[in-house]
Amino acid sequence: MKEQFDYKSLVADYEKKNQDQQKFCSLTLAPTSSLDAAYSSPHAFCRKNLLYLGYGRNAWRSTWVNRYYPGSISFFEKDLRNLAELRRTQGSVFKISVRPSILINFHSTSLVVTCINDRSHHTYGQLVDRVRTFDLSQLWKANAFLEDNWILVFKISGWRPDLIPKNNIEYVAEPQGSGKLLAWRARAPATEATGFMHFANHFETRLLSLS
Repeated sequence: MKEQFDYKSLVADYEKKNQDQQKFCSLTLAPTSSLDAAYSSPHAFCRKNLLYLGYGRNAWRSTWVNRYYPGSISFFEKDLRNLAELRRTQGSVFKISVRPSILINFHSTSLVVTCINDRSHHTYGQLVDRVRTFDLSQLWKANAFLEDNWILVFKISGWRPDLIPKNNIEYVAEPQGSGKLLAWRARAPATEATGFMHFANHFETRLLSLS
C-alpha cells in the first residue's frame, strides 16, 4: 500500500514559510545617517542575491539607467512582477536583474547592502578603508551612501538567510497586448557587479582581520 501524502501538513508548511518570508525578508530603506551604535558591531554576515526591477520607456533606443524607486528591490520575483503590472503604461519596458548583496546581522536586527549601478573597483576603496575588525561604525559615514542610485542599505527584521531564494536568473518583460499580463522571458545574468563583488571580498577580509 502506497504511503499517502499529508496534504494538510504540506499546505500548512507552505503557508508558514510564506508568513516567515513576509516577516523576515521584507525590506525597509535605511539612510545610513539613521544607523546608530547598534549597527556598529555585527555578529554574522553572508552573501545573497537581491532582485531589481528596472523600468524605462523605449529603452532599446537609449542607455538604460537604473534608478531606485519604492518597491523596486526585493528578494522575490513575484513582488517585482506585480509592481511592473502596476507601473506599466504604453511603451514602458521592464527587466528584473540580479544584484549581489551583503546581509549583516546585528544584535536586534539585520541590514542588507546592495548596489543598483556598479562602479569600478577603485571607487569602492573609501568603503573598504572604513571597515574595521567587527566594527562598521565608520563605514556608514562614507560619502558613497549619500550618492543617489548607487549603493543602498535596507533593514530586515530578522536573521533568516535560509528563507531567501537563490535568485540567479534575470527576466525581461514582453508586452502581450492590452488587457493581458506581461510575459517574462528568463535569461542568464548579463553582467555581474564586479566592483561591488570586489568590495564584498575585501569587506569580509577586513571585518574578520584575515589580512
